[in-house]
Amino acid sequence: MVFSSALIPACQYVVSGVLLTSPRPLDLVPADQDTPFLCRLTGQEAPLSLPLPGDGWQDIGLAMWVRPGAVFLSVHGLARFLVTQDGGLSLDVEPGADQGMLSHYLCGHVLGAFLHLRGLLPLHASCLVRDGVAVAIAAERGTGKSTLGAALSARGWRPLADDVVLLAPDGDGRMMAWPGPARFRLSSLSLAGISLPPSYQDYPLAESGKRTVWPPPGHWLNHPVPLSAMIDMTAGGEEIPRLERLSLTQTVAVLHSHVFRRRLIARLGASHDFARQCLSLAAQIQGFRLVRPAGFDGLDALISAVGDAAELAGQSSS
Repeated sequence: MVFSSALIPACQYVVSGVLLTSPRPLDLVPADQDTPFLCRLTGQEAPLSLPLPGDGWQDIGLAMWVRPGAVFLSVHGLARFLVTQDGGLSLDVEPGADQGMLSHYLCGHVLGAFLHLRGLLPLHASCLVRDGVAVAIAAERGTGKSTLGAALSARGWRPLADDVVLLAPDGDGRMMAWPGPARFRLSSLSLAGISLPPSYQDYPLAESGKRTVWPPPGHWLNHPVPLSAMIDMTAGGEEIPRLERLSLTQTVAVLHSHVFRRRLIARLGASHDFARQCLSLAAQIQGFRLVRPAGFDGLDALISAVGDAAELAGQSSS
């Protein structure tokens, strides 16, 4: 069932298909009062202790613990989080914690854990739309997917999500990409390299070395769109970007490798359902591999290659 977020209170935000009720304002998440959502996550502040051996929690690394129906996360100097499958969220925030970083973790790692608990598919990618064709761009961290997404946005593409893209089937079984927070996270070097227009505002995100960048109001899409193409972007030594079509098997492998916090899948006993979702999605979209040059000199050629992928995907679906 899809709900609407019209007339929701000030501390509720729709992020990646989830109506998130936060006990604190999320400073770097733009408010939106007309975005649909699939499920609810309700937060409250409460003291939390780290899980101890023998109390049912399994340590899976990266300061995360799991047990049936729940995930615990700890971020040193920021907060501890307990998220449950039934939509409960407890936060134990450190004194003086940076509110921008708190927003970042709530809308990233914490939300990703909740999506896995609900059996939904969060992809580590940027997603943009042109002429009704939605393209997800995935890459290893620091390879430039958000940079390319922001550059595409400045050249007329409509952004839908950055960093975490929720994919969920609609009533007809079509895999839909759901909107994330209306912002990109870019390094100062990326900002200098792509020269965004003055209408894009930015704000430093403490401790991460990144900056939060907002496109002009109304530019970010606030409704789900059927995903048409998936691009696996990798760095290479070529001077000119190379775009390759992927087979169904290759597309499934790419989806698997770019799931956000995929280590949670097996630990939550969701491997079978996850494999089924990846196969269903791969059968509906066209997969591509985009080998990119280093630096920003080939940015226009990269943008052109993404346009070619969107055109090919649009032809395949028509």
